[in-house]
Amino acid sequence: MLTITGLVAVYSASFVIGLAQFSDSHHFIIRQAMWAVLGALLLLAAMRFDYHLLRRLAVPFMALTLMLLLFTLIVGTEAGGAQRWLTFGGLSLQPAEFTKLSIIVYLAAWLNSRGDDLRSFEQGLLPFIVIISAIGLLLMLQPDLGTTGIIIVITITMFWAAGATFLQMSALFLSGGIAAVSLTLIEGYRLDRLSAFVNAESDPLGNGFQTLQAMIALGNGGP
Repeated sequence: MLTITGLVAVYSASFVIGLAQFSDSHHFIIRQAMWAVLGALLLLAAMRFDYHLLRRLAVPFMALTLMLLLFTLIVGTEAGGAQRWLTFGGLSLQPAEFTKLSIIVYLAAWLNSRGDDLRSFEQGLLPFIVIISAIGLLLMLQPDLGTTGIIIVITITMFWAAGATFLQMSALFLSGGIAAVSLTLIEGYRLDRLSAFVNAESDPLGNGFQTLQAMIALGNGGP
């Protein structure tokens, strides 16, 4: 039901653009529906897959992901000031989305292999920071702050669930907070977006436009 609702939303938001750019109002919805069907097939395949085999696939999967991220920086398609897509014929692939899955699989296998050593700095916290920093750097070079933030939240949660100490978690939260503030201040548009989100009325025709329209839609009982 959620997928169907999403497809309806995509069609509602894209049929005019599809008609104007491709003379086909169904251009975007057809592509999105194809990916939805592919996702459903992959879901069915995953349900029948022996998850124990994922441990052996963790390293190759992560290596493939890193290779795709590097290719994206070299030959990726640039759009809106960001280079996040690999294009093959008429299909586009965003490696950052695969990174979310591969980092979960890889980190789960790695954390399991650490055992009690996870609580040490040399065997636990330091390698963890190196792994996440490498992935985060490749994503930020695109740049993709949103995916980077999601991956940081996922990985820190996994690190905590695996048995990290309070001191380790405190260090991660402190360093993560400093990094988040620094990345926000480095690029002025990020601070502008944050300010517009907090106070959308300050820029009603710019960064605050979408937020205000959403509030108006909710106030009117829907879009």
